[in-house]
Parts: sequence; structure tokens; C-alpha cells
Amino acid sequence: MEEVQTVTSGTSAEVGTPGLHMIAVLKSGGNQFHGQYEGSYQGKQTQSNNLTPALRAQGISNTESLNYHYFAAADLGGRIIRDKLWFYGGFSRQHRNGSVLGLVSGPGPDGKYLTGDEPIADDYNTLLTQYNGKVSWQLSKNNRLIGVWQYGLKAEPQRDGNR
Repeated sequence: MEEVQTVTSGTSAEVGTPGLHMIAVLKSGGNQFHGQYEGSYQGKQTQSNNLTPALRAQGISNTESLNYHYFAAADLGGRIIRDKLWFYGGFSRQHRNGSVLGLVSGPGPDGKYLTGDEPIADDYNTLLTQYNGKVSWQLSKNNRLIGVWQYGLKAEPQRDGNR
């Protein structure tokens, strides 16, 4: 975003409903090409657990593990025709895979649930993906045509899964 304004109360009459009001301006391309990228990764090697004997005595056999978590983002903007037509595009993705305390993948060896011997579900996914694009065309000195496209996906197939 190029500019973000958030108002929590005391909005003007332009805002028809109470509550949070946000104005966000998507970045624009210019005559120079500019872009950036970033990324991060965490894996199992960054994890530990805090299972104490007291917790194990309560039947807790695992903590929320992390198989991996990564974040990647990139954007690029620039000119198509100098001083006339510009573009901007961006992408980001965040993916977490691990386990959630109490979420199991099936019944235990005894064929029953809730007996404490169920295998831990170790494939809990959260995936956030964002795409955006913008094209600006200077029609005349006083008129500009702007087209914006945004797409966002939040996938949590096992959301709220627990014992």
C-alpha cells in the first residue's frame, strides 16, 4: 500500500455505517521501474516443546508443532509509455503447516476416539495468498483512468479442528 488511513470513531458523514473505516491507496507505477521482494522461512529446527511431567500426567502428549512456515512477497511497478501509461503488480503468500493441540488424524489402535492414544494430526494448513494489480493511464492533463484488480484467498481447511 502506498497510503493507509484507519479511523476507529468519529468518522464523517461520508461513512454510512458505524465502526472501523479504512482508506487504502494501492501503489502506482511511475516512469522509473521499482520493485522489491522479501521472504522468510521457519522449520522444525526452530521448535521446542514445553511438556512438563505435570502436563503429561494430564494426558497431554504433544504441543503445537511447526513443520514449516514461510512468507514470500514481491512487487514491481513502472512505465509502459513514459508520462502516459504505468503499471504496478504485487504478490504475497504465507503458508503454515504443523499441528494443533488436540487435533487427531483418526481413532487410536483401539478404534476409538477420546481415549488418549489417537495419532496426532500433523498436517494442519493455513494458506494466505494475495495478488494485486493496477494500471494508470493519463488521458489528458486533467484526467486519469485507473484500473485496479485484487484477489485474496485464505484457506484453512482444518479451521477450529480440535479434540
